Amino acid sequence: MTDSSYEKVLEDLKNFITETKLLLEKVTKMRIECKESQMNMLRLFNPKCIKILEISSEASSKNMNQFNKNNKTAQMNIKRSYKAQCEKKMIHK
Repeated sequence: MTDSSYEKVLEDLKNFITETKLLLEKVTKMRIECKESQMNMLRLFNPKCIKILEISSEASSKNMNQFNKNNKTAQMNIKRSYKAQCEKKMIHK
């Protein structure tokens, strides 16, 4: 290898090391931000907030159960009326 090729390799290595250092700095900053976000999320989960979430979950569950119950009733009514219409048609024939 010639001196110029060694210099080129050394220059490439220096650039690579510089880029790697920059990436490491970014990763370190992102890790710090992630830890801060995790701590903020943990602060939200105090007993009062958890109780509010439980109540909200129960309320939405009750609403969905009522909706499903009403939906089933409506479907049964549609089936009954269709059956009644079919029976009337059979009688009139």
